[in-house]
Amino acid sequence: MGLAVLLNRSLALRGILRSAYFLPSIISLVAARLGFRWLFQNTGAVNGLLNFFDIPPILWLGDTFLAISVIILFGLCFQIGFNMVLFLAGLQVIPLYHYEAAELDGANSWQQFWHVTLPGLRPTLIFTTVTTAIFTLRSFEAVYVITGGGPLNSTNLLVS
Repeated sequence: MGLAVLLNRSLALRGILRSAYFLPSIISLVAARLGFRWLFQNTGAVNGLLNFFDIPPILWLGDTFLAISVIILFGLCFQIGFNMVLFLAGLQVIPLYHYEAAELDGANSWQQFWHVTLPGLRPTLIFTTVTTAIFTLRSFEAVYVITGGGPLNSTNLLVS
């Protein structure tokens, strides 16, 4: 929601940033997961970047804590763009005169957010919560493609 609020304001690169955040949402999930797996392999791009800064490679997919962290990061990266578009649509539905009335009443930007924006986004908040929960429950293929359930079955889900 915070990202959508920032991108709702007039920025120079607003359109490009909106597209960049939404792009992962329209990519094939299996292809994206294979790319994510490649990024975090022992010889992947993330360890290559760490090697550039003389940091030893990390076994991202070989450690029980880090493997689940990679899957959570994947879910975050691929759900944030979809939710951002929904929140942007919700922000643009809130009438501007609500903000003008709050400003005339002496409300600062935080009070406007708390008393105008948040109540105006209530239906969007409910919808994004439900869709995010559904996306999270469908995460079997992410675990299967990225880690195969390992290491030591630490990333297995109840449905696998």
